[in-house]
This record gives sequence, structure tokens and C-alpha cells, in this order.
Amino acid sequence: MVDNNLTGIFNKVKMATQQVADATVRQAKIARLRFDLMALHSEKAKHLQNIGSHLLSLYKQQAFFDQAKLFAELDPDIMAIESLDKRAEAIEAQLQAHQADEIEVKDITKY
Repeated sequence: MVDNNLTGIFNKVKMATQQVADATVRQAKIARLRFDLMALHSEKAKHLQNIGSHLLSLYKQQAFFDQAKLFAELDPDIMAIESLDKRAEAIEAQLQAHQADEIEVKDITKY
């Protein structure tokens, strides 16, 4: 009888430990995705600053209305921003999927 109770308690502890481990792994993945998303936003901000710098430079050169020069200057940054936005959308989808799979950790000490 005592052996069965002890085995039951150990099984509950084992299950709870596994749940906590799974939740920890999930939270680590979520944290990593949030970090990656923040890095993408930071990189996008740098490209937006570059665009602003190019526009200011073209304005000072009075070449602001030269579309060929404008596109040549801005195209690499705009293409990079579009790529970053697509990557950010993919990461946000992964983040939502991981957050939807949250599990509830039960307190096994309560009977």
C-alpha cells in the first residue's frame, strides 16, 4: 500500500517536472522569437534612417526630383525593409503559434 502511494507520488512529480520542463522550453523559444523580432525592428530602423539620410543628401544637392537617382539611392534600403517585414511576419506567426500552445502547470501538492 505504501509502495503504491509512493509510486503514485513519484509519477505525479515526474509528470509535473516534465510539464515544467516543456513550459520552460516553450518560454525559451518565445523569448528567442521576441529577441529575433526586436533585432529585425532595429535593423529596419537603421534602413529607415539611411533612407532619411539619402533623402536629405539629395535635397541638399537639389537632386531630389531626379527619380533615377532617387531610386538608385533608396532601392537597396527599401528592398531590405521589405525583406525584413516578411521575416518579421513569419516570426510573429511562429510567436502566436507558440503562445497558443501554452500549457497549464498543475499544483500536485493539492489533493
